[in-house]
Amino acid sequence: MRYELRTDEEQTWLSQLDEQSKQTSREVGHRLMGLLIRYVAGQVEEEELWPEVRSISRVYAAILRGAGLSLTAATRATHFFRDMLTQSTAFYPHLNEAGPEQQVFLMKKLSRFVNEIQLVIIEEYERLSI
Repeated sequence: MRYELRTDEEQTWLSQLDEQSKQTSREVGHRLMGLLIRYVAGQVEEEELWPEVRSISRVYAAILRGAGLSLTAATRATHFFRDMLTQSTAFYPHLNEAGPEQQVFLMKKLSRFVNEIQLVIIEEYERLSI
């Protein structure tokens, strides 16, 4: 992800973050990745997972909004995150060993996870705009 962030000129949202915001975003991203890995591996109960994902996503929304990013730019940031996760999943060495049903199941979990992050960010932008 770091390489893509440094080389992808479409990531203009990143240039709007100061160093502290970037550092906090990395920490938040690591926490989300840890939850995603546990979720995909079936190591966390959903009633424990979703409140934590929502809480972390609200922090991420505050970082993005605090840096002055528009909702469109914040959505682009989540699209970047989704794209990187999708690419990483496609290159996962054991994915080809799983049957098509398992592959679809994994992608649905990934999509649901990122959708939740995106929805919380949108909700936070809407809530703070009122």
